[in-house]
Amino acid sequence: MTSVLSIDTLKSLATTHTGAAQLVSQSSANSEQEHNSDFVSTLKTDRRNADQLTYFPIVMKLLDNRVNGIYGNLTLNNQPAANIEVMLRRYVPGSNSVEISRTKSDTNGKYVFLTPANLTDNQRYYVAFNNESKTANGYLGYAGTADITASNNNSIVDLGRLELADFPLHTPADKTSVSLPANFTWFGHDSLPKQTYKIVFLKLNEKDEVVLAGQTPYLGHTYSHNLTKRPNGVDANVALGWFIFALNENGAVGESFNLFLTAFKN
Repeated sequence: MTSVLSIDTLKSLATTHTGAAQLVSQSSANSEQEHNSDFVSTLKTDRRNADQLTYFPIVMKLLDNRVNGIYGNLTLNNQPAANIEVMLRRYVPGSNSVEISRTKSDTNGKYVFLTPANLTDNQRYYVAFNNESKTANGYLGYAGTADITASNNNSIVDLGRLELADFPLHTPADKTSVSLPANFTWFGHDSLPKQTYKIVFLKLNEKDEVVLAGQTPYLGHTYSHNLTKRPNGVDANVALGWFIFALNENGAVGESFNLFLTAFKN
């Protein structure tokens, strides 16, 4: 068995955020394994799959003096987040996204990508924040807006608010082994009463690749969950990494900055 205290590769994810598209979409579960009611089936090909999350394409011509483009605003603990870099990314479901451009928020937390290229076929845009800090700094590890599924150079798209404040992990403490049932707790956002959370577990496969081990269903606006079973296919005393993934009512998503290591004794 692998010690929970010795997985340097897995622990490195705590400071190397590749975004939920990579972390949450990887699947190592066998489709023939017995169903575990504590966990839902793994995401299929992409975190932005329409059958996994509901997206809100907000494409509209507003009666104001803004020029055509993609607009949004960043907040940190419900206050404007100034001078924060975000990326406009484009993808087709089932494939990796590509970066189109970057910009920074102004003193009021607002950002804009002016006159992006028209979307064609099944292409989608979204705006992403990736925390490149090596230590926790109060910001999420990753955040992304809802998808834009239709856009043209004659449109104003308003994606609304993207909250960047972290939801720090609490228990089980990092690098510990626990007995089931075990209470998982974290700190959330009271300013987003409709934000819903789930716990995501990662593991190393036989090739020392980080893959998805399992995830709970969305749990609602709660900061705790009593876990009663191990993820399907995970043995006792095997190191797992866990973090919190959140979905907001406007379709935005976020990942906690830290990833904690744990193992289940039973």
